[in-house]
Amino acid sequence: LPNSGRKQGNDKIEILGEAFATSKVQIYGKDTTVAGSVYLAEKELVQVQFGRLTDTNISNSAVKIDEPNDGWISNKRATVEVGSLTVSYDASQPTRKLSARIIENKIEYKIDNLSYHDQEVFLPLNLLTDKDGKAYPGSEIARIRLILVPGANQTYRLGVDRGFSPSAQLINQAAGNHINVITPTYYTIGSTPVTVINPDGSQATSNFTYKNPDSDPFITKILKDGEPGYETIIPDINDGKQIQLIDVNYTGGNIIEVIGGDFRKPVKIRIGESVTITQGIEYDPADTAAAHKLTFTMPAVSENLVGRPLRLVVENEDGGFVGSDSVMPDPIYIRFTKPESVDMAITGITPNFGPTAGGTTVTIQGKDFRSTMDGYPDGELKVYFVRGQQQVPVPKENIISVSIDRIVLKTPAYTPGLVDVKVQNPDGNIVELKNGFTYVSDPKIISVVSPENDKMVIETLSVEGGEKIKLIGTDFLVGARVVFNPVLRKLDPKDTTTGQVFMISGERYVLESGAEGTEVTVENPQSILVTTPPGNLEAKGIIVINPDNAASPIYNINYGIPEIGSPMNVVATLAFDEVIRVNWTGVTGAKEYEIYVREGRGQFEFIGTTELLSYAYTKLEPRTRYQFLVRAVGQYGSSKPIEESQSNEVLTGATTGPKDTDGGLVENTKIEKKGDTAHVIIGHRNYLKQDLMIDLTRGTLAGSKEVIISMPASIVTDMTSKSIKVIGKDFSLVINPTAFLNDQMNANRNNANAGVRFKISPYVGQVNLKNGITGDTVLATMYQLEGTAYVGQQNQSMDYLRSSIGFNLDHDLAKAHQRRLTNPTLVRYDAYNSTWQPTPIVNRLGLYTILGSRR
Repeated sequence: LPNSGRKQGNDKIEILGEAFATSKVQIYGKDTTVAGSVYLAEKELVQVQFGRLTDTNISNSAVKIDEPNDGWISNKRATVEVGSLTVSYDASQPTRKLSARIIENKIEYKIDNLSYHDQEVFLPLNLLTDKDGKAYPGSEIARIRLILVPGANQTYRLGVDRGFSPSAQLINQAAGNHINVITPTYYTIGSTPVTVINPDGSQATSNFTYKNPDSDPFITKILKDGEPGYETIIPDINDGKQIQLIDVNYTGGNIIEVIGGDFRKPVKIRIGESVTITQGIEYDPADTAAAHKLTFTMPAVSENLVGRPLRLVVENEDGGFVGSDSVMPDPIYIRFTKPESVDMAITGITPNFGPTAGGTTVTIQGKDFRSTMDGYPDGELKVYFVRGQQQVPVPKENIISVSIDRIVLKTPAYTPGLVDVKVQNPDGNIVELKNGFTYVSDPKIISVVSPENDKMVIETLSVEGGEKIKLIGTDFLVGARVVFNPVLRKLDPKDTTTGQVFMISGERYVLESGAEGTEVTVENPQSILVTTPPGNLEAKGIIVINPDNAASPIYNINYGIPEIGSPMNVVATLAFDEVIRVNWTGVTGAKEYEIYVREGRGQFEFIGTTELLSYAYTKLEPRTRYQFLVRAVGQYGSSKPIEESQSNEVLTGATTGPKDTDGGLVENTKIEKKGDTAHVIIGHRNYLKQDLMIDLTRGTLAGSKEVIISMPASIVTDMTSKSIKVIGKDFSLVINPTAFLNDQMNANRNNANAGVRFKISPYVGQVNLKNGITGDTVLATMYQLEGTAYVGQQNQSMDYLRSSIGFNLDHDLAKAHQRRLTNPTLVRYDAYNSTWQPTPIVNRLGLYTILGSRR
C-alpha cells in the first residue's frame, strides 16, 4: 500500500500479509574509511523483488542456453546484459572478480574488480560511479549468482536478477505480517509482479503499478482539531527513533488537516490497509489544480485498528504519493483509540443563539462530561463550534465551569448561521449536537458619510429626506433594512410579543415605530447605500436590521436643516503670470459658490461669489504663495470648509502683478456679449502696444461659452503687435495676431474691409473615429479653433498658422484618477484619417481636446 508509485523509485510502501521472514545474505557495501573501497558482508534483510524473471530487462534466468545473455562461462569468463546493466565475471585469476556498468543518459557508471567467491551476492547499484565519482542515481539492488546448468554437475552460468528493493524492513518479526518497503527504480511504466522471497525459497506475489507522475506531493505537518500530535518513541516504528503520534477516536468525528503541497485533486487518502477516504475532502486553495492543505472529518473505523500506529498516505491521481512517515525530522503516525467515557451525551444548549462576535454565556446540558480522567494525564475537555469541516475551538480561559452534566462557557466568534456543538472528553471521546447553536449577525454602524467621499462625514440628516448616504460599519448582510428614528422596547426573557423581535448585542428588542430608508443597497459587509426618509427636528438615530433579525445598536444622528455638499477637485492655475484661474467640481443644489483666498500661511478671506465652476483672481503680488477655498451656497446655507475643498498652492513669479494699461486699444474697439458669445472687434486704426486680456469668467463677459475676435489686416500684418490672451472656464489661450499673416493679408494691409475672424467655441457634435480609440478616454471639453480671412464679402477658411499659439486645456482630474489614466495629452482631430493625433505644438486650427491613457 499504495499499490502504485513512481518509476524513479524511492517511494515508501507497505506490504501486508503473513509468514514473512528475513534472509541472511551477502551484500556489498561502501567502506567509508577508505576512499573508493567496497566490502562484502552478511546482512539480514527481506528479499522483495519487483518485476518478472522472464523479462530480460529484469533477469537472464529464463534465457535459454546458447542464446545471447545466457551467462555461459567460457574460458572462465562470462558477461551478461540485463537491461542497461552489464555484469562481467572473471575467474581467470586466482582471485575471482566481478565488474558492473550501467550506461544511462549517455553517462557510464561502473565498478570494477569486486572480490567474488562464486556465491550468491547482492550489489546495490548506487555503488557504481561515473568518471567524476558521482553515484548512479537509481535506487535498486541486483542479485548475482552462479546457476548450475540443468543436467550438469560442474557447469555453471552467470545469473543476474534486478529489481530488488534497496530497503525492506520487517515490522514485528514475531508477527511476520508487515513489511515497510522502498520501491526500486524501474525501467518502464505499467503493472509488474512484486515477490517476497523467504530464506526457504517460498514466495508470495502481488502486483504493483509503476507510473511516471508529474506531481511530487509532500507533507509538512498533520493537525487533529487544529493541534499537532505529541512526540514519543515506539520500538518497532522508525527504528526506535522519535516520531510524532496523533491519537484519534476510532468512532470518528475528529477534523484532520494535512498540510504540505502539490496535492492534485481528486486525491485519495489512505490510513493503514483498510481506511480509504475519497469523499468530503476540502482543498485549500479550492480554485487551483494543486492544493497545499487537505481537510476531512475522520470517519468511524473498525475496532481492530485500535492501538496500531498507522501512516497516512496522500495519493494523487497521476500516481504521485507521499506518506506521513516521510516527514522530517519526526515521521507522523495516526493511532486510533477507544474512548472509555461511553455514556457522554449532549442533550441541549441554553441559550441556543448569539451574536457573531461571540461572548455569549451558554450552558451545555448533557451527561458524563469530564474535566480530567484517570489514565489520561495530558488529556483535557475541549469544546468546538463546527460547521462542515470548519471548527472553532473554545479557548480554555472561556470555559467557565465543567460538571458531570453541564458545561458553562462563552461562545467564540463565528460567521452567521447554524453550527454544531462538539464536546471532547480527555479520553478523546466525541459527542455532537447537530445544529445546536445559531450565530446571528452583529451589525454595527461606525459612521455616516457621503456616497462620493468616505472622508466626508455626515453629522446631520436633512428633514426633507431624499438624501443619498452611505453607512460604514460591520457585519451588514444582503437584504438588510435601514430604519430611521427608531423607537425600541427591550424585552425581558419571559416576555412574548406579536411584533417583530430582533437581537441587539445579545438582548431582545421589539421595534415599535420608525421610518424605513429606501433604495437600500448592501455594497459589502462594511457599507450600505440608502436614501433617507423625511423627518423632523426631533427625529434621531439609525439602525440596521439584518435578515436574520439581528440589529445594530442605535447610531446617534439627528435630523436638521439640510446641508449642501462641498465642492471637490479644486485646482488653481497661474495663467500668463497675471491671473490665477480656479476650477472645481460642481455640487448638486448649489445656487452659487463662495471663493476665499489666503496668502502664505494667513487666514482664508472672502473674495467673491460666482455661479460658474471657475473664478479668475487678478489681485496678485510677486513672489507670493496663494491657496483658495471654495464653498457651495445652497438653500439653507454654505457647505463646510473641508480640506477637500481647498486648492493646491500657487507661487507667483518675480514679474507677477498688474500691468501698465496706457497705450492700449483706442475708443473704437468693441467688446460685448450676445447670449453665450463674446464679441471682440478691434478697430482698423488700432494697434496693440501691449497684451490684450479677454476674460470670459468675470465682468461683462462672464458666462460666455465662446468668443469671436475680429481683427483688421493692419493689426495682422503689424510685426509689433502684442498678444491676445483669452481666459475661459476651462481653458487659456495666447495668440499673436501675426500668426494669421499670409499673402492675402499682406496684399490688403491697408484695406479697411480686410482682416481675420478668430473663433473659439466648445464642440458639441459627434467625432467619427476609425475603429474607436482603444484604451483612450476624453478628459476635457473639445474646443474648435476656427479662423476666417475676409476681404470684402469674400471669406476663406484658414488652417495652418504662421506661428504657434499657446493653448492649455483643463482636464478632469477626478475621472483620470478614478480610471487610473495617465499621460494626459493634448490632441488634434485628424479628419482625413479619423483619428486623434498628439500635438505638442499648436500651429494649426481645428478640433482639440485632452486624452488620457493607461499606456
